[in-house]
Amino acid sequence: MKFVLAFENSGDTIPFTGVNNDIVEYFVDQLNARNANRFAVTDGFSDRIASNIQHLADSIADINCWIFEILDHDIGTYLPEEYLDQTVLNRLHRDWAKSQNKVYPIAYKRKKYKNSKQSELIHSLFNDDTPMPTVGTVLSQMNLLARYNQINEGIHELEQNVSSELICFSTNWVEFKNPYPETVLTNDVCNFKIAFHHLGRALYEKYINFDLELDFDDENNFDELVGAVSICLRPEQTVPFSQEYVSWCQHHQRTPTGMGINAGSIDNLSTHLTQYRQILFRNSRQNNKFSIQLNKG
Repeated sequence: MKFVLAFENSGDTIPFTGVNNDIVEYFVDQLNARNANRFAVTDGFSDRIASNIQHLADSIADINCWIFEILDHDIGTYLPEEYLDQTVLNRLHRDWAKSQNKVYPIAYKRKKYKNSKQSELIHSLFNDDTPMPTVGTVLSQMNLLARYNQINEGIHELEQNVSSELICFSTNWVEFKNPYPETVLTNDVCNFKIAFHHLGRALYEKYINFDLELDFDDENNFDELVGAVSICLRPEQTVPFSQEYVSWCQHHQRTPTGMGINAGSIDNLSTHLTQYRQILFRNSRQNNKFSIQLNKG
């Protein structure tokens, strides 16, 4: 089964191949019956991404005020949404990392840049025994390394926020009976999931929050399905339960269960990653809701 997340106003779509198709079809049919198949991206997502992009762009602009003579080139700059391209981020990260081990030939640089103020300053920071320090050492001596490292910090902040699991809620909150067994619950990384947002704690949540003797009777392992889904634009991964968790469950004669129901995978995600990141960012900025549209053919 195929389905799409279809955004209102923009007409943008993100396509998925269904996982646990019976559950997905039941979930969407129940949403439609309750006029609840309309989801909002988590508040603050687009603001965080916009802030991350601006921070990274500002850091690069600051560095480009003084980096040229050290590297013989500026750091690449991009349009705001181009920073959502993982190839751009990977390139920036590689260049930041590898540049610090490059050699800075002091005498050659003084000649090349005609005894510029910066080349003379660097010359004054090193004695004749260190004619070719690394760029990282030069930046450290100039007290510029922390500013240069903001490239790395900005990349990782943006990657974390744009790749983290994004919880989306139905604009018309609902809950309804879940007729499916607990064995479908996993901790896998899946591109689209029916998310846990229930009253109570799932069994796995009880384990990680030290209700180790199950003293508190608020357990809820998707006893209902509710109007919550998650989107995750990361490579999918099967995440087995830990031996410790399984052993704990066996001790309590319980079946190990996870925190979500896998619902959909994105085919060839790496090929379309930038496009889908931009779709989520733009539509959340515009407060466009989405619906789950099934293709049952």
